[in-house]
Amino acid sequence: MVIDAHDAGQMSSNAVQTAPEPEKRGTANVIRTRVIPILAGSMVVGLLSILAYALFAPASARMDSGQTVTESGIIVYDDPKPASNFELANFDGSTFQLSDYRGQIVVLNFWASWCVPCLNEMPMLDQAAAEFAGSNVVVVGVNVWDTHDSATKFLDRVNVSYPIIEDDNSTSLAVEYGVTGVPETFVVNADGEIATYFWGEFTNTQQIRDMVALAR
Repeated sequence: MVIDAHDAGQMSSNAVQTAPEPEKRGTANVIRTRVIPILAGSMVVGLLSILAYALFAPASARMDSGQTVTESGIIVYDDPKPASNFELANFDGSTFQLSDYRGQIVVLNFWASWCVPCLNEMPMLDQAAAEFAGSNVVVVGVNVWDTHDSATKFLDRVNVSYPIIEDDNSTSLAVEYGVTGVPETFVVNADGEIATYFWGEFTNTQQIRDMVALAR
């Protein structure tokens, strides 16, 4: 087979492809493809850093001045404020008045019958109450945001030994103490001041012991 010069040139041009010329980019295109992604990446890193600090920084670094917090999450008030006095009915028919316990330490645990974490921690509170029996420490449950029937059925099932009083919403005790959810626990010291506070569910009885010790 004979290939003439014209055909050879045509085959050569088909077999060899040259690289395309580099794209000419204007200033706006460079800013869009290089600068903006860099700035966006920096912003994301900054936001993630702030979020990481908020989530993982020591709790004491996130507290307001005048408060400190232990590793187990107990808030200790450096300048305790007087606890609001109240008188509420107990589920056994008696009444409970906070001022009657001046000179003693009172653990006030706010709970509700629909609250699963409240149910989970009640055995720990009951154990702590048994340990404190005969001392100057009293554990009291405060039922809030509930109905009397629901709370009664709940207590029949749980059967704790420490007194349970009922905030029937006429006194708004939860509002008075600044409760935002249940469970929440306050310890009133012997001088009638709120000394320590714990938000959420206890995971062990030692946390309750520590709250009391820090309130002495």
